[in-house]
Amino acid sequence: MKIWKRNSVPLPAAVLVVRVEGFRSHPYRDSSGVWTIGCGATREADGSAVTASTTPITLEQAHLLCQRDLQGAATGLGRLVRVVIDEGQAAALISWVYNLGQPRVTNSTLLWRLNNGQSDAVPAEFAKWNLIDNVPSLGLTRRRWAEAAVCQGADPDKACDTAWAHIISVNQWPAFDLVYT
Repeated sequence: MKIWKRNSVPLPAAVLVVRVEGFRSHPYRDSSGVWTIGCGATREADGSAVTASTTPITLEQAHLLCQRDLQGAATGLGRLVRVVIDEGQAAALISWVYNLGQPRVTNSTLLWRLNNGQSDAVPAEFAKWNLIDNVPSLGLTRRRWAEAAVCQGADPDKACDTAWAHIISVNQWPAFDLVYT
């Protein structure tokens, strides 16, 4: 895997986010109750917050919003990561930041472990980020497992397919070799 060029958005990040977010042309409330549109965007093209009255968008518009937000996540991650990482690690971390927002991840143990040379411990740290209002979420468990698998070099499509096919409980965290079988 290639070394991540800071602030860039590796293709696996976009693939991962679009796969886990899906596409909705009309505004909807996400699992946390936040108004969202497209592939997980909470802000319209003009920067205003998505609301129930936001005009529906096309798939092309959704991808542009996603790319904008992924770029913001990558830029934020570039300020937080103090070590050299590869594009797979960056893709997973960008998806994580995209979902949570930079303020929530800034003081995380996951980021601390990464920046302190404990990259082998990073994939397991993703499992801790599956809560919505302190309740474990099956969707977030699957997403975090897929992110962790991509962090270890898995193809994002295969990681998502494996997570959604094999994780049926919030208490599951299968071995990552499952993605390669």
